[in-house]
Amino acid sequence: MGIFDGLEAALDKLERWRKLQDRVDTLERELAELKARFFLPQCPFCGAPAWRLAKSTPNPDMEEMGVHDRIYRCDSCGKSETRVEV
Repeated sequence: MGIFDGLEAALDKLERWRKLQDRVDTLERELAELKARFFLPQCPFCGAPAWRLAKSTPNPDMEEMGVHDRIYRCDSCGKSETRVEV
């Protein structure tokens, strides 16, 4: 009987793992829907609503005019782009 007890315990853990994975998948879908509702900019590479400003620093050549070098990054695909903006 001892071998069956161990097997039953392992199957219980596997079932709990599957339920947790299903819950994580559900939460990831809900998070994506919430991001889309708040009109986050779409990534120009993958189209996901996950484009955000990652870093902004004054442009060394045009700092006195208020120009900044801004790095935008996608939280979904990880690609980034640097823009020079006022």
